[in-house]
Amino acid sequence: MKICINNKKLKFALIVFILFRILEFKLNEKFDLYIMVLGINQLIIDLLLDILIIIIVDRLILNYTTKKIIKYIVNFLAVTFILFLLFINLMGNSSKSYFYFKSPNKSHTLVIEEDSFLLGGWSNFYERKGILFIRDLKQQIITDDGYKPFSCNDYKLKWLDNNSVEIIYGFGSEDIHKKEIIKFD
Repeated sequence: MKICINNKKLKFALIVFILFRILEFKLNEKFDLYIMVLGINQLIIDLLLDILIIIIVDRLILNYTTKKIIKYIVNFLAVTFILFLLFINLMGNSSKSYFYFKSPNKSHTLVIEEDSFLLGGWSNFYERKGILFIRDLKQQIITDDGYKPFSCNDYKLKWLDNNSVEIIYGFGSEDIHKKEIIKFD
């Protein structure tokens, strides 16, 4: 059974997905806002959008050609691009963990993104903005040997007021602890 999809619908979907990617890029660039829905970060959403765009372009090209060799080449390239995207995402997104902490009056939610690669570990800090977005606070901590203090429960978090929080965290080497103050603006 052959499934025929209307080219107009495919073109419309392609335009919508590309416009969504452009909007997402502008939100990142201008406002430091990133998508975070139910623990699914923007990299996963970008991966899904990119795969959908590749599949739509593949279907559009296949609808315009009748030569089998071109169809095989187009399908091979589409599968290769998708596998490449999956590999890149696996390497860059597989070890991320997220932790959420609410301020005493519940006006701010601190989101900590913890990651490591080889001998480096780091945590980036975000503020939850609504149910869809997190805003980058442009603050980061670095740890040694890929150590993840939040995953290892090696931290103390103390709210100084509703707009700032003090974090004392394990650095990874020996029994070294460092202190960082995160401020919401």
